[in-house]
Amino acid sequence: MPITHTPRVHSGERAYQTLMDWVRKAMQLSVVATVALGAYVLYGFLFGEVNNWSMLTPEARTRLLNNITGAIFWFNISFSIMMLTICILYYDEETLGYVLIAGGVFCYYGFPFLFSMLSPGTLEEWNRTRNMPALAAYNEIMMLGLMLAIPGGILTIRDIILRLADGSRRKREEFSALQFGGSVKEETEVGPALIGVFAKCWQMSYCREAIRKRCPIFHARTKCWKQRVGCMCEENVIRKAMDSLINKEEMDLIKKEEPVNDAVGAAPPQKTEEMPRREIVREIKPKDVKIPHNPNLTPAQKKERCRNCVIYNEHQRLKYQFLSPIVIIVIPLICFIYFEQIQSGLNSLLAGADRIMSNLSLGANPASLSLTSSVSSAAQFIILACLMVIALTWTLRFLEYVVFKLKI
Repeated sequence: MPITHTPRVHSGERAYQTLMDWVRKAMQLSVVATVALGAYVLYGFLFGEVNNWSMLTPEARTRLLNNITGAIFWFNISFSIMMLTICILYYDEETLGYVLIAGGVFCYYGFPFLFSMLSPGTLEEWNRTRNMPALAAYNEIMMLGLMLAIPGGILTIRDIILRLADGSRRKREEFSALQFGGSVKEETEVGPALIGVFAKCWQMSYCREAIRKRCPIFHARTKCWKQRVGCMCEENVIRKAMDSLINKEEMDLIKKEEPVNDAVGAAPPQKTEEMPRREIVREIKPKDVKIPHNPNLTPAQKKERCRNCVIYNEHQRLKYQFLSPIVIIVIPLICFIYFEQIQSGLNSLLAGADRIMSNLSLGANPASLSLTSSVSSAAQFIILACLMVIALTWTLRFLEYVVFKLKI
């Protein structure tokens, strides 16, 4: 019997794949259950006796109420499972959090408003007749808003944390495609700055030690992007550094080839010029350094060179690491300090929408159309928190655009 060897799959990967398969099946079943239960409740409104509540007997009312509340209970369970499995399967989709928050805002704010506009007086009639199944279904729509907004807010916060922790590291993958210094490897930093964003070019890991010894930017203790000239882009700087390296190699070769003179009374060997040169280089003062200037390039062309330089892009990465935590702190702090003003502004916005839609309404009682009266303080706080998270995310996106695209 021939012996066959089956490939052994890593147990952890196989367990993860099996788990994801079960999660996907649970999501599919929960979607079917959610749609079926939602259709059942909707059928009660369209073809059932929910709208004839006042004409039913007490026994019929009890049976109808139990059926509707039971369907809503299981609907909440299936909907929760559906949301949980969707978040597990598609947690890496950046737009999912925003979509869930938008759906939550619509269910909590938009649905009551549209319902009052399309069916004026119905909610008041349900309250007057104590139509409990109808009121339960109505409140369930608003509950769905919160059930959508909470996971949406969590996913959006996760996106913020990823941008804060990994946003700048992702940009390092693009360094290899840069025109100036894309193939340069990182080296040990020389006297790194206390705060990375304030580091000069020669304090970064992409500055090459061999060229740094002859770099005028290093001896002037300035920054290459400030002078618009550096070791990655300017030919004069690179040529002088390479000349010094070639001279050093030649001197080392001469030293190796010189015969050793052990005769008594022989004159001591003459010192090479390498040591005095190195001493002179070390003694150069920043004010005595002459920064090379290229008159053949315009300021815009020099700026474009910086945008395509690995050292300047590393500086931008450090700038993002410095500014993003500040944004994370400042935006919530502003929302906390000016919470009452923001809340008042939101209420004014909703009141303005009430007035506009009341003027456009064709109902007999347009004053009943109100967004502000249907929103509780707790739900308003949750919605405001979700809006703050969205504002924080878009602020970080804008920061990424300014730092990594515009490269200001």
